[in-house]
Amino acid sequence: MPETLTVYELSIDGVALPRPLRDGVTITDEKVWSSNTGRTASAKMVGTLIAIKTTIVISWPSLTGAEAALIRQMVCNTAHPFRVLRFVDVAGTVTEKTVYFSSPSFPVRTIRHGGRISGLTVNCIEQ
Repeated sequence: MPETLTVYELSIDGVALPRPLRDGVTITDEKVWSSNTGRTASAKMVGTLIAIKTTIVISWPSLTGAEAALIRQMVCNTAHPFRVLRFVDVAGTVTEKTVYFSSPSFPVRTIRHGGRISGLTVNCIEQ
């Protein structure tokens, strides 16, 4: 029987991440087409679908400075640009994918007294 977790139990290379926002994880199946894909003179689409890759967008609520630093350390590591993300897929099954990350941003307007940061979002793109 497949292992199941709640979507809130995310990890990168075995390191637990802070809980994302409620409904803060979006999973998208991205179609990858062959390099000769395009439209013919009659506008008919031609090409070969060669893979389906997953993009996972994770958004967090208010974080402490330490939590934000942990996420930054995991997703902005030049020595290890490809990491193993563990998450729950759309079927409710615990899944691991090797991913790379978009650049996280920390909008200054969301830094509050006490070092709380909100609005952090990062895209995890399957290798």
